[in-house]
Amino acid sequence: MRKWVIYILSLFLVACEEVVIVDLPDSEGLLVVEGWIYNQEGPQEVQLSRSVPFYSSSSPTAISDAVVFINDNFGNSYLLTETSPGVYHTDSSVMGILGRLYSLEIQIDERRYRSDFERLKNVPVIDSIAFGSEFVRDPDNPFQEILEYFPIAFVDEPDSEADYYRWKVYQNGVLFNEPEDIVLQTDRFINGNAFQNELKEFRFNPQDSVSIELLSLTRESYDFFRLFVRQTTDLGTASGTSPAILRGNIRNEDNPNEDVIGYFGASAITSSYKIVQE
Repeated sequence: MRKWVIYILSLFLVACEEVVIVDLPDSEGLLVVEGWIYNQEGPQEVQLSRSVPFYSSSSPTAISDAVVFINDNFGNSYLLTETSPGVYHTDSSVMGILGRLYSLEIQIDERRYRSDFERLKNVPVIDSIAFGSEFVRDPDNPFQEILEYFPIAFVDEPDSEADYYRWKVYQNGVLFNEPEDIVLQTDRFINGNAFQNELKEFRFNPQDSVSIELLSLTRESYDFFRLFVRQTTDLGTASGTSPAILRGNIRNEDNPNEDVIGYFGASAITSSYKIVQE
């Protein structure tokens, strides 16, 4: 077995790479797919690449000249155009519609790939943002404490069971973008109730701008994110999971035994913004 690096290009994230180290068979690079469709005007984006060996000095290999479509369950099909190596975009007018099902279709040479259909589920509005605070030890002076702030988001959760969410937090326009910054939530204990989420993992200073996004997930994409977080944050710990291929919902139509990395999903987004005040 050889260690390979799978570059998962920020599933739900923008312009940043996350590196996942897993044990994979000693074979050609595996197909890596990253793509989502949102209920916001496009362009919607899909990225295609191949994994590279762990000890390789080369970057992930972008896959060019693929034929890529996003299809919905109403018979609509949207062709994506390659705008840079391995990066494919829809027309800017394309946006996901609540309740519809979406699937990704890819052709690379003679190989055909397709994702499972994914429903674009609704997401509740973030009613407001407040801030909590606590004193912590100053990293530059262990004999002194400083006051740090963390956001608290208020949401009225709808009365529908089995809802799944992801939270994204930005500081001065920059996304907290490490694997441990992926915050997932279900409505198991909050279904149909107003609730507040104290996002204590994220710390701010006075006058920082705070943007929070809440994104809807399906059960399948929620489970994929959970596995992604465990693979990237728990490896090497006593309770960590064994390395495994991050299989998603995409498969080779002619060879279902081919391993494909990544996920294609659909999500609705709501957001809120506030400045930290002392």
